[in-house]
Amino acid sequence: MEKFQDAGLAVNIVDVTENPDALVYIKEDLGYLSAPVVVVSEHDHWSGLRLDNIMRVIAGGGGDDETVGE
Repeated sequence: MEKFQDAGLAVNIVDVTENPDALVYIKEDLGYLSAPVVVVSEHDHWSGLRLDNIMRVIAGGGGDDETVGE
């Protein structure tokens, strides 16, 4: 998340061990079984360290488009 912060982007870190609703969201709604999960928008999210997706978002390629990073 440092790369997002270094680029001046807002970051909201949610600890799923302390927030059961967030755990349900990433498991049941998004279908992820491992962390970390990065949610940029409803259609743009991924699990794990995905430097390609991180750099795309930093470059302005994230948002509410229909692209889901996988």
